[in-house]
Formats: sequence, C-alpha cells, structure tokens
Amino acid sequence: MTMPSLIAEYREKQTVVQLQRVYSMLSQALQSAIQDSDEVNYWCNGDPIPDYEQCSLIIADKFAQQLKVVKRCKVNDKTCYPNSGKGWNPLHDGTWHIPQIKTVYYDDANFVLADGTIMTIQAVGHDEGAGWCANGQPASLNSNWSSYYGKCGIIYVDINGLKGPNTYGKDLFDFKIFRNAIQPTGLKVDTINANSFLYQCAVGKGSDCSGWVLMNKNLDYLHCPDKLGWDKASSCKD
Repeated sequence: MTMPSLIAEYREKQTVVQLQRVYSMLSQALQSAIQDSDEVNYWCNGDPIPDYEQCSLIIADKFAQQLKVVKRCKVNDKTCYPNSGKGWNPLHDGTWHIPQIKTVYYDDANFVLADGTIMTIQAVGHDEGAGWCANGQPASLNSNWSSYYGKCGIIYVDINGLKGPNTYGKDLFDFKIFRNAIQPTGLKVDTINANSFLYQCAVGKGSDCSGWVLMNKNLDYLHCPDKLGWDKASSCKD
C-alpha cells in the first residue's frame, strides 16, 4: 500500500470509531430526555400545534440539555458551518448544500458541542397531530421498522466539526429520531428509494450512510459502491 492509501484507510477507521461514539451519545441523550419529560411524540403537542421551526427548537432544546453544548447557532453564523457558512459538500457534486436545507433555516436548532461536533435538527411530520411519530418501532441497528415511517425528526451530525473533509457521507451523517430511540439511516430494512443505502449513499448522494458504517464498520461505498449492498458484499475485500 502507498502512504496516501494507508493514511486514507486510517482516517476511515477513525470515522467509524467517531460515528459509533456519536450514535451512543445521541442515544443516551435521547433516553435521558425521555426520562426527564416523555417520549418524543409528546414534545410538540399543543393548541395550536407548533410549526416546524418551533418543533425543531423544542427537540433541539431537549437534546441540548443532555449534551455539552458550547454554542447555539443562527442560520447565518459562518463560524458554525464549513466553507465560510456555505455548508457541506455532497459526495459527487460540486455544489454546496446541506441536504434538506430547511434544517438550517431555523435559528438555534443547530449547535456545536465541546468536542467540536456540529449538529442540526429538523422536526418531521409533527403536524399530523396526536399520532405524530407515535407508531414507529425502532430497535437500534437491528430495527425491523423503516426509518422512512413514523419518524419524529432528523439529526445531521458532522462528527469532526469544521475540520475537513466536510462532506456528506464522509464526516457528515444523518440519523432519524423516533419516539423512543435514535436510528441510523440506510439500514437493510430501509428499502424505499428515498431512504435506502442503495439509492442514496451508494450512488454518491452521501445521505443514508450511517447504518452502513455502523453495521459494516467501513466506508467502502467510497471505493466500490457497485459491489456493495445489504444482500451483496459488505466490503470491497469480500
């Protein structure tokens, strides 16, 4: 192996470790928030029902109380987001963006942790009323419930903050918030195109990669995506 190849392999192994840490941290934070109040599907109840921005802030507040937050970020705060505030790079595209950019339209639903981790939170589907996100039945990495259904929100996490590569699928990953658990995206059960490893992560969009990284402990979709799949190879070496 060449030195650049060894360095790249080491960095990817570090990414796996960092993502495992973040997943554990988010899961613990959610469980603590639930113990302090109630399951997530009760957080945005009210009359009138909070709008998406208000609900996103409610969820962000619940998480912030459980995490070591050093800064709550405004939308236009260039110190909180990579590339002078332009956002993250997609895997195979030259544009700057945060996928589902509505997330960063909400002041203070984005924050920086003491270790530099950046998080943005977006509420999803809460305007469905009393049944909002109440039916999801996630069970961590071995869920039989697609993260497309019943989710309460989305968390985007840059595991190393403003350090490079600031790229979706390399250091920016997404998770779904359910009423009682955090679930990685792009798991085997996620077969709907808009939410699947095959049609999102493996084709270079960068989303729905977290499940693959946590289950298979690699980022090989960066190297041999056509070979990989939940019913195919789990690494380039297979």
